[in-house]
Amino acid sequence: MKKSLLLIDEELSTDYRVNKTIDILNKNSLQIINCSKYNFYCSSSFFFLFKNLIFNFYNFYRIKKKYDIKFNNLFLGLKRSVYNWCKSKLLAEKISEKNEYHLIFANDLNCGIVGKVLKTEKNVFIYDSHEIQFHRNRKNSFFRSLFDYSIEKEIVKKADEIRVVNVPIKKLYEDIYNINSSKIKVVNNNHFKCYYGFYKQNFNYAEIGILYIGGGIKGRMLEKLAKEAKSLDIDVFAFFINEIPQLAYDYKWYVGKKDYIEEVKELIKNKTLLMWCVNDTSCLSYKLALPNKFFQAVALGIPVIVYEGTYLADIVKKYDIGYIYKNNLSDIIDSVKNTEKFLKIVDNMNNFQKLIYEKNLVL
Repeated sequence: MKKSLLLIDEELSTDYRVNKTIDILNKNSLQIINCSKYNFYCSSSFFFLFKNLIFNFYNFYRIKKKYDIKFNNLFLGLKRSVYNWCKSKLLAEKISEKNEYHLIFANDLNCGIVGKVLKTEKNVFIYDSHEIQFHRNRKNSFFRSLFDYSIEKEIVKKADEIRVVNVPIKKLYEDIYNINSSKIKVVNNNHFKCYYGFYKQNFNYAEIGILYIGGGIKGRMLEKLAKEAKSLDIDVFAFFINEIPQLAYDYKWYVGKKDYIEEVKELIKNKTLLMWCVNDTSCLSYKLALPNKFFQAVALGIPVIVYEGTYLADIVKKYDIGYIYKNNLSDIIDSVKNTEKFLKIVDNMNNFQKLIYEKNLVL
């Protein structure tokens, strides 16, 4: 029997997209390895580091200018990226000692390093980049991003197929890595169970509440939400998927379970809910991301709040399925109280739901 290898970098219980991949693959011949659980003693090669930084400096600086990328620091996080590279190489050697695989599916950058090492002419290597890996969080410094860029450049050249979440990211990859369009596949995160028309069918004007589902981490502008919601006396229902949120507040916040759907469905019946899908624009990933919470909102038919200047805001404007946040939560709440306008948005989200789940709309 031909074996497949799925490389992941977080717990399966929180990665819905990877779980959908497992459903597609043959589970009987599938081995799953969580790369984040392995630790090795690593002595990094200064020559390798120097070579990658110098050889890619000019092209990376061009990318920085073209896409107006901001950096938090010069070297912050570089040591961590070098360690992750070394660790992934060692893990690949450990795996290759005993196994040969027909298909290698790697989820994100560090898993991609492992997949690249294991790639041979006899197998298929799929690289699934959930985010823009070289600039994926607000802490990325210039040289860390440059290093990650140089690593991912090697991965995408070796991969048989690259998967990304939307058309702008596909075009970005084509440009910065000079790869053929046919090699990149756009896949939506439409992997949540869809409750067709649930929000619309159960809607009745009630007290307004804001729903958040996801990590209790920085970059989601939860601090802003907490402050403005408190001043407006608006309840926020936060279902944090990480066990210990970095951010939580002691007023009108509710920390939910990972199995939150039934609770959310009850909230829909009793509240006029909006989904908080706000990402700040401190990094390229946040600007272009299509986060899981957005697709969860679509699956339930909940109108969304997104941040101005993001690709998600472009989608919301085009299909009129929610509100653009510009530090103006009070204006959004007032707009929701306009019954006719809000019902139109609910109808639009209901139609958008069908485009995503029935027509498989490419965003």
